Amino acid sequence: MKTKEEKKYYLKYKPRFYDGQSEEYLNYNKKSESYFLSNNIGGFVVKTSFTQKEIEEIKEKFDTDLADLEMIEVEK
Repeated sequence: MKTKEEKKYYLKYKPRFYDGQSEEYLNYNKKSESYFLSNNIGGFVVKTSFTQKEIEEIKEKFDTDLADLEMIEVEK
């Protein structure tokens, strides 16, 4: 039986002034359990996409609305 996979999203930082440099996305380091901004290339230790539930947990944990981040659906 195949289960439906939850949609995942990149959280892209929306800078007030674009300087032409690389785009920055919210990343999560699983080893250090910390968040940081970088590209959207994940790996074994770095998570770059999040489910809606995970996004809601981030908002609650940091008491924020994530207004500076744009949700971009991950294409499969």
